[in-house]
Amino acid sequence: MRLGLVRREADARDGRAVRVGLTERGAALAEGFGAGTCRRAQALPAGPSAAERERPTVLLDRVVRADEAPGVFAESGERRR
Repeated sequence: MRLGLVRREADARDGRAVRVGLTERGAALAEGFGAGTCRRAQALPAGPSAAERERPTVLLDRVVRADEAPGVFAESGERRR
């Protein structure tokens, strides 16, 4: 509220609740941020390679296995220790 980006108002149906929303200034800032983010994303190179896309999957698999996650994460026919 100090920057004038959001407003608070009492909820007409529930006196305990407070509604929070963007002011015109806040909405304009959010719109500019979104447009800038899209512009920067479009300026990026073609995207991750197949190896780069695979890396998070491999790392997540290692985390799940190291944490001994429930058997629902095991490969078909694989037994969890």
